[in-house]
Amino acid sequence: FLKLFLGAFLALFLSVAVFFIPKEDFDARSQISIGAIFAAVGNKYFVDSNTISNVLTYSDIINNTVILLVVFNVFVMIAQRNSRLDFKIFESEKYAVFFSLFSFITISLVIMILYLR
Repeated sequence: FLKLFLGAFLALFLSVAVFFIPKEDFDARSQISIGAIFAAVGNKYFVDSNTISNVLTYSDIINNTVILLVVFNVFVMIAQRNSRLDFKIFESEKYAVFFSLFSFITISLVIMILYLR
């Protein structure tokens, strides 16, 4: 499990780590976000090459969740920079980090419970 999804976990960690960088360093934040997107997509292709299946599997759901959360974190980062967009709850880095990690942990636990059943 860890061998297959380590890239996805690192991609999510990178996208969450962006919120610990000051908002003034937008270049650093955007470069790390691009790296997180490439890591998430690369991990999806790695997992797909190691598992042969034409149906939606739990690994596909985990990878798609990570990609969705990474893209969401990039969108939140851009929204924090843009003065025309006002996301009241996500303007705080603490809430953005909490939401991303809570969503990933909740979805992963639901997937594991369904898998073990």
